[in-house]
Amino acid sequence: MAAFSEILEPNESYPTEGKAPHSFPKMRIGVTPGFNVALFVFSSALGIFKFLASEKPKELPLGGLLALFTLDGIRFLTVVLITAGFLAAFWRRLVSSLFPVRPLNYQEAIAIVLMLDILFGR
Repeated sequence: MAAFSEILEPNESYPTEGKAPHSFPKMRIGVTPGFNVALFVFSSALGIFKFLASEKPKELPLGGLLALFTLDGIRFLTVVLITAGFLAAFWRRLVSSLFPVRPLNYQEAIAIVLMLDILFGR
């Protein structure tokens, strides 16, 4: 910490005594497919646990439950992918043309749809 007698001028830099400045690793900024897979698994687990907590699974055999989870997962994935396509197209054609924002890519649209499902769905 500098004493009052050692206050630097705006164009001066604090002496580092031969130390190299910190270099931070380059990070890939953006939503990756791995992040979307994690969101999908988390959202599916929430749906499965909510279903298992209800009275409905007591009436079905184990094979029926597995088939139900598989079909529901395929249906959910299909709806997410189609909705993300619509969201990306809507954002690119309307929102980014009216306002000074960048267009969404498809991975970001999938993440938005999955986050909205986690927050407000089911």
